[in-house]
This record gives sequence, C-alpha cells and structure tokens, in this order.
Amino acid sequence: MMPKTHGFLLGASILVASSLFLSSRLCASALTSEEISMQLTRAELVRLAGYGEERISSVLVAGTLLCDACLRPGSDPVTFPVPGARIGVGCRTNEESTRKTNWTCGTTDEFGEFMVDLPSHLHAAPWLEESCMVRVLLMPKECLCRSNPGMVFRDLKLSSGGNNIRVYSAGTLRCRSEAVSEQCSQEREDEA
Repeated sequence: MMPKTHGFLLGASILVASSLFLSSRLCASALTSEEISMQLTRAELVRLAGYGEERISSVLVAGTLLCDACLRPGSDPVTFPVPGARIGVGCRTNEESTRKTNWTCGTTDEFGEFMVDLPSHLHAAPWLEESCMVRVLLMPKECLCRSNPGMVFRDLKLSSGGNNIRVYSAGTLRCRSEAVSEQCSQEREDEA
C-alpha cells in the first residue's frame, strides 16, 4: 500500500496540473475573445478599404475625344467632338509572376468628354501615370473617324487632387478619318 502522504501528493499534483491546464485554456479563450472584440467587422474593413457602397477615395481619368475630318476635298479639316464612343482605361499591375492589365470602360458624352472611375484596387498603384493608358475601343457607326486599334494614349497627368478625389487628365485625344483626310490632302497638293 501507498503511504497516505504519497497519495496526497499525487492527488495534489493532478489537481494543480488540471487547474493550470484549465486556467491556460480560459486565458486563451479570453485572449481570443479580446482579440475578436478589437477586430473590425468585415463590413467595416470593406468600407475602410474603399470597396463598399460608401467609397473613401475616387480616382478618375478624364479627357476629350475629337475627330479631325475633311468633309469636302480641298477644304480645311473640321474638328468636332465624338459622342457615344467607348473609351477604355487600362492599368498594368505587377503581380508575382505575370503582368496583367485591368481595363475599365466609359463612354463619351455629347461634348466628346469622358470620365472613367478606376476600380478601388488600382487606387494605390504606384506610378499611375506610367502604368495606365487610354484607348479608344469603339467609335459610333455614324462617325466619320474610325478607331485605330493600335492607338494608345499614355500621357496621363495628375490634374487635381483633394477631398479624397484624384483626377488624371488624358488631355485631348484626336482621331482622323483617313480616307477623307487623304482626299483632302491630295486635293491640296494638286492645287499647289
């Protein structure tokens, strides 16, 4: 048989070990609940990152699309705005292994002006002026000018910033009606 003191010590050791185990579990669960109470909800994180309905910042790319066309052979070219053209703004992002271009589109208004709102994940892109480009994707059918698929405009400049809004200007984009322009220039050369 075991002496009573040895059994008492063994029982006390088990009691101390189990209480230490339980207290460590309670502390761990208290710490976890404290961490949880300090964390933001998913909705708050989404709102703070600018992805929610209420955006924290906006980055806009604005410009004007004009068409230079010679309406009659021998006449001076006429410049007019192009309403209803589809404009694309593409921004390159450096990802780990690939270089990807994210495109966002907009449409010109009756004055040929466009304003494209960039998605939130591009707001913090470094060197936005160098990593983004503007392209005329589609011209209206009734327009004399046609879009050239290789025509890309890369001269974005920060035109204003404040109140969590940055506006980059693409300036004035010009398209030409090649067939009409060639006739116009041929007539002028024939006259000279």
